[in-house]
Amino acid sequence: MPRVPPGRSRPLRNAASLLLAACLAGPNVCSGIESEDPIEKIRRMYDDAPFRLGPFKASPELFLNNAGVDDNVWGAYEDPIRDFTFTAGGGGTLFLRAGHRVLLSVHETPSYVYFNETEQLRGWNNALTVRQHVALNRFLVTFTEAASIVRERYSSEMDAPPRHKENAIEGSVLWLTAQRTSLEIRGRGTQIRYTDEDFEGQNLDTLLSRDETLVAGRLYYQLFPKTKLFVEGEGVRYAFRDDPEARDSRSRGLYAGFEFSPEATLSGAVRLGYESFEPLDPAAKSYDGIAGEAKIAYRFMSRFVARGLFSRNPYFSVYSDNTYFLETRAGIGGTVYLLRGLRIEYDYTRGENSYPEEPSPENRVDRYYINQFRLAYRLRRHWDLGLSVYQWSRDSTVTDLGDNRTTWGFNLAYAGK
Repeated sequence: MPRVPPGRSRPLRNAASLLLAACLAGPNVCSGIESEDPIEKIRRMYDDAPFRLGPFKASPELFLNNAGVDDNVWGAYEDPIRDFTFTAGGGGTLFLRAGHRVLLSVHETPSYVYFNETEQLRGWNNALTVRQHVALNRFLVTFTEAASIVRERYSSEMDAPPRHKENAIEGSVLWLTAQRTSLEIRGRGTQIRYTDEDFEGQNLDTLLSRDETLVAGRLYYQLFPKTKLFVEGEGVRYAFRDDPEARDSRSRGLYAGFEFSPEATLSGAVRLGYESFEPLDPAAKSYDGIAGEAKIAYRFMSRFVARGLFSRNPYFSVYSDNTYFLETRAGIGGTVYLLRGLRIEYDYTRGENSYPEEPSPENRVDRYYINQFRLAYRLRRHWDLGLSVYQWSRDSTVTDLGDNRTTWGFNLAYAGK
């Protein structure tokens, strides 16, 4: 955070209001995913919004994604179904600023997913997020309300994309000290409901529909101008609508890590620590061990970017014999900027899902491999054209759970920012 000399309250209020505007960039700015000067953030994000509508400023979006072929739309082990598909949508962000203390943002992205023959997978997706930020001297208070209804794959365990609704309310307080430290306290309540009833004979509404309550605190220290060090404590309670005795759980975690500015040579974030995930059913197994994620990128010689990722987290399983499975994944990738506006990207990811409980003597382990290739060209200031190829392959120690899936398609996007 920018250091503010003591006894200068007005500049501090201005800095807080600028940080407040920086948070309009997205849900993760104030929760510490990026280490970035808030004054620079507001200059790029709020002042550079291209359209003004009376007291409002707007950054519109338009996109056509994955206009091409999916050769296994259901992720089937055998007899895969091939189909032509695309996703088209738009939306954007609307900003309203009230003086130097209050900012309101509304972000919405409706889209339509089309399949030529698989009519069951056609439909509308939408995500709406409303945020209000209030600067009070050394404190920044943020209120967020979000609602979405989408059809997507819940996790790497799931082959078919079920439809689900999600509603969330979040509040946070960020205390900006006059030194290099800052403290954030936040709480969130989320309601998750699945509307598709069955997945491979499993009732998703029973297995996954739940309410989540999260409380977390994070302490930051500005180690270098573009690097933050942090420690974080987090607790989550999961209350399932159906079968609470078998599925209700809680988790507690202690994490530490670094955040690097996206403008620095080394960018991204590392958040790793210890998590205790405990189903309330005394007969179910718990998880105690390393958890978190790391995603960093290094840019060198102006034309090359190398990146890596690692994550290890428990997720609720769609198989009724297991409350959760443990997913571990690691990957590497890179980007080469060939000509002005033209770049090539490639990423390789390898993952493993392990299960603590099995109804049979088999020790189930799923291993999957992902190859992603992207070719992108900047047509003009706000327009991008690209081609993407995605290849997924999974092997399992359980018969009939392996599958292969390849998609390719063209992308066209407009981002007015």
